[in-house]
Amino acid sequence: MSKPLQTLALLGTLRTLLFLFNVVFWASGLALLAVSAWIALKLHRYLELDTEIASGLPVFFGGLGIAIVLLASLACQCSLKGNAPKIYIVSIFLWDVFWHLSK
Repeated sequence: MSKPLQTLALLGTLRTLLFLFNVVFWASGLALLAVSAWIALKLHRYLELDTEIASGLPVFFGGLGIAIVLLASLACQCSLKGNAPKIYIVSIFLWDVFWHLSK
C-alpha cells in the first residue's frame, strides 16, 4: 500500500500545476519589465510628473520585474526537477497565500 501523498499521479499533478503557475508568474515579471520601459520612454507625454518620481518609477518596476523573472525561473527549475519535499513545501506555501488572499 502506498502512502497517500506520495503517489506518482499526485506528484505529477503538483509538478504540472506549479510549472504552469510559475510560467504565469514569469510572464507577469516580463510585463513589469515592459511597463518599466514604457514608463521610462513615454509616460512623460501623458502625465506631468516630478523628476524624482519620473526617474524612480522605471527603476522600481524594472527591479521588481527582474526579481520576479529570476524567482520564477528558479521555481520552474525546482518544479521540473521534481524533488518531492520541495514541491510539497511550495504548494503548501502557495495554497496558504491564496487562502489568505481569498478572505
